[in-house]
Amino acid sequence: MKVLHVFKDYYPPTFGGIEQHINDVVHSIPEIRFGVLTSSRTRRLIRDDDYGVNVVRAPEYLRPVSTPITPSWSGLLRNSGTDLFHFHVPNPFGELMFLTSRAKAPMVATYHADIIGRKALLPFFKPFQNRFLRRAERIIVSNPRLAETCIPLKGLEQKCVVIPFGLDPRKYSQKPPEADEMRAVHGTPIVLFVGRLAYYKGLEVLIRAMKSVEATCLIVGSGPLQKYLEELAADSGLEEKVHFLGDISEVRKIALLHSADLFVLPSTSRAEAFGISMLEAMACGVPAISTELGTGTSWVNKNRSTGLVVEAGDDRALSGAINVLLGDDRRRRAMGAAAQSRVRENFSRDKMLESLASLYRSFQPAS
Repeated sequence: MKVLHVFKDYYPPTFGGIEQHINDVVHSIPEIRFGVLTSSRTRRLIRDDDYGVNVVRAPEYLRPVSTPITPSWSGLLRNSGTDLFHFHVPNPFGELMFLTSRAKAPMVATYHADIIGRKALLPFFKPFQNRFLRRAERIIVSNPRLAETCIPLKGLEQKCVVIPFGLDPRKYSQKPPEADEMRAVHGTPIVLFVGRLAYYKGLEVLIRAMKSVEATCLIVGSGPLQKYLEELAADSGLEEKVHFLGDISEVRKIALLHSADLFVLPSTSRAEAFGISMLEAMACGVPAISTELGTGTSWVNKNRSTGLVVEAGDDRALSGAINVLLGDDRRRRAMGAAAQSRVRENFSRDKMLESLASLYRSFQPAS
């Protein structure tokens, strides 16, 4: 059976949560033959072999509001010879190309998040988004709250299947020796953020909150707001307290997670639908502070159990929560243990892969 994953970018080279999730899936279910259709970020058609996975990178002509314009997708989809399409959305132009392709194979879609911050697109996008979602045989969501609260999914609940993102707890359970070295270098206590430096992550709220917190704040990742955030920290007199580490290796990231006292996900919009980096921190036994967005972030992080949940955009509430947990070692350790247990019980990578494999098998063509 052949399954074609379709998204605007792919890892490598794009270092994003969805991109890495796709890469993990297509290399981890041996009974399925996978392919990937993505954009090349150039005007050339590029075909790659990614350790046995055929990756087609279509010519891209523009990328307005992070939406690649790849008109050749229509023909590539129609002639893909796949048994099942697996789309990752939102991906507005890709969804339109699927509808125009008249491809016959069944299609499932993982609904990762609502479209936020692209208001100019919405009047044009909504009609064919509805057609696209109705065309899907199944709509995968990472958590039940997403299915309950997303307006585009209203009336499609019977198609929705919950498959949480998962990771291998064994990868995160052992504390590397480098973690203690990092604590010595950066000073303690450590408040950590890992993720893309984008508008919806709410990092300006975290920076403002750090004015009232006696701790070191480490920000890992890169993105379009990096220069602005660095200038904000400097203008706020926080250069000695807030440090930007950029992109780091997976090995160093795990050590850094183990070095942290708290993980903070201060996101401010529904574009944050789950919080994979927060899940990684919880797997390391680190309690989390997240924000209430009406999405899966406060389903992953249980308020007053695995961490704390505060109002989005409120730097005073955020600094208050950070100070409460930094001032209570016993409570923080208990929450960290609860966080680690929650990951082991509910967010297993093996369980995620088996659920996906079972879904794919339900579309197995008759021999």
